Amino acid sequence: MPYIDPKRREIVKADPSLVSDYGELNYIITLNLIDRWKQKPRYETMHVLRRDKERIIMEISEVVSHKFTFLDLRAAFDEALAEFRERVIKPYEEHKREQNGDVY
Repeated sequence: MPYIDPKRREIVKADPSLVSDYGELNYIITLNLIDRWKQKPRYETMHVLRRDKERIIMEISEVVSHKFTFLDLRAAFDEALAEFRERVIKPYEEHKREQNGDVY
């Protein structure tokens, strides 16, 4: 869950190597997902996030690997992506459905 204390947000955002628990790990991953979305806010970005999951996890592990196992990183990524899908992708898809018409 990325909803960590605002003071800790600033600390780990400035230096991700200071991530100390699963919530902060999720927060850092969430920031990564948001940054990628802002660069290219299209469905293709969600597809690439899912496709490149392992590579993205490895990139993040280079910063925080001393504290978390690969399984921890993968679980945090999955949870962050689920929340990202709910908060960002779902409204985007709703907008596109309204704009272009329903398929179902």
